[in-house]
Amino acid sequence: MTKLNRKKMARKLWLLSLLFSSLSVANAQVVDVPLNHPSYRFIDRMEAKGLVRQVRNGTKPISRLKMAQILLEIEENASSSSLTRIEREQLQWLKSQFKCELERLGEGIPLASVSSPRWWALFPRKEKEGLICLDPVLAFSSQSKGSRRVYHRTTGVKVYGYLSDAVGFYLYARDSSEWAKGNIRWKPANPQEGFWDVPFPQKGIGHTGSYGKRIDHDEVDAAFSLRLPWFRLSIAKGSNTWGPGYRGQLALSDWAPSYGQIKLSAQYGNWLDFTYIHAFLHSNIVDSLRSYRTDQGYERILHKRKYLAGNRLEITPIPGINVGVSETIIYGERDPEILYLIPVMFLWSAQHYLGDPDNLQMSADIDLNLIRHFKLYGCIFVDEIYVSKIFTKKQHNWVGLQGGLFWVDLLENLDFRAEYTRVNPCVYSHKFPINNFESYGYLLGHQIGQNADQLYLEANYRYIRPLLLTLSWQQDRKGRVPNAYEQYHSPSQRFLSGRVKRQQSWALRVSYEPLRALFLKIGCRFIANPKGEQTELSFGLEYNL
Repeated sequence: MTKLNRKKMARKLWLLSLLFSSLSVANAQVVDVPLNHPSYRFIDRMEAKGLVRQVRNGTKPISRLKMAQILLEIEENASSSSLTRIEREQLQWLKSQFKCELERLGEGIPLASVSSPRWWALFPRKEKEGLICLDPVLAFSSQSKGSRRVYHRTTGVKVYGYLSDAVGFYLYARDSSEWAKGNIRWKPANPQEGFWDVPFPQKGIGHTGSYGKRIDHDEVDAAFSLRLPWFRLSIAKGSNTWGPGYRGQLALSDWAPSYGQIKLSAQYGNWLDFTYIHAFLHSNIVDSLRSYRTDQGYERILHKRKYLAGNRLEITPIPGINVGVSETIIYGERDPEILYLIPVMFLWSAQHYLGDPDNLQMSADIDLNLIRHFKLYGCIFVDEIYVSKIFTKKQHNWVGLQGGLFWVDLLENLDFRAEYTRVNPCVYSHKFPINNFESYGYLLGHQIGQNADQLYLEANYRYIRPLLLTLSWQQDRKGRVPNAYEQYHSPSQRFLSGRVKRQQSWALRVSYEPLRALFLKIGCRFIANPKGEQTELSFGLEYNL
């Protein structure tokens, strides 16, 4: 297919989607819950307690309407003894934040003290055309480790709303500054190294402006969604997480900066969810053919095109068991491929049809909630594997593995979690740099990167509804990252080969939420590695971050 024909076909698909949007629509809300919202932690706990059995929350974000439905299901299934007093307070607290969606479902808010609009949005506005809610975003934090100290300030706005019941929109914009005494937080020199050798590892940031000991950066997430009779269509800039992981996900995580995407999602009955995305990534590779310098010396730097296409099925064969399977493919240096724009396409075969120029990944995960108060989960991520020669040392098998246990109510309101993640050598990287599993210099998968593993233990205790205490222990190991020639010409790379970096840490964190979305956070972390021992202290006050 010529370049002109590909453009014509893409234009036809776009016009077809606009035609669908003009059809009659279902009565449903189409705005997602941000990935850091405390409701995700709460429903994870309720799922382990057996109070909700068909959540399928391995694909995030989920919609505000679905979250409201889950909260109602928990309330309907809960007896007077199945929820603790603090859990009942949490449930009502969260219901107040989904007031609009509960009203659409025909449900009221039982506690008048939290049903006032000021509790579910600071500036809500209802009109006959729909609803709009606006909240400011404010945050300040500091982190210190030895002689290094970093301060972080963020301001912004968060807006979401609905036009009738068919159209939803979301905007989350924030402007941040970071300044430091000592080395400032910065991106890793090599994304495949994960978070190693970074003074204060944090989730990805995009474009930055550097001013001595200060950097400025602004981030925005936005979405415009249409609810069609058969599926939901979104044009957005945001992040996705695929998989059951708690500390990080192998298939897709939110470690990298958010990216532009077209998303299609559908639910069939109460047992199957389907999601398709086509994302526009940042390659961080300069396109020398399109970049240039003017006669006056001004440079215009353009980067090579890079994309991610992926689809995911999540099913509940029986209540208490959720199974997910997904495919993703990274490609670039050309226009979007029509084969990768077909939501139900088997990407593995599509790549072969195109001559195998791209980087395909597959994953499967399971979430078991069969024993009350226990959740077991696991995931396998396959970058490349020879099934017929899986135990042959001369064949490279690039896989990642993750498994976890979540034990609820060891004592009342006390939880315990254990999670192990292993990423074999050569996972996430490719012989063609454009196909590396990364965007803007950050991994799209688990943040430890290849040839590494992580063991994470955590205990959470909620003393009162606003107050959460967390004690955690973490061990990380990281081997050498092989180059592209070694990756494709040497026998299978041994796990944790080369000089191994080791690090252990203990952490105590306190989170206090006296008002909706207002958090006071204090933390202390003790770190031990070959460079010595250090204590990291952190303090933060945030509203709607």
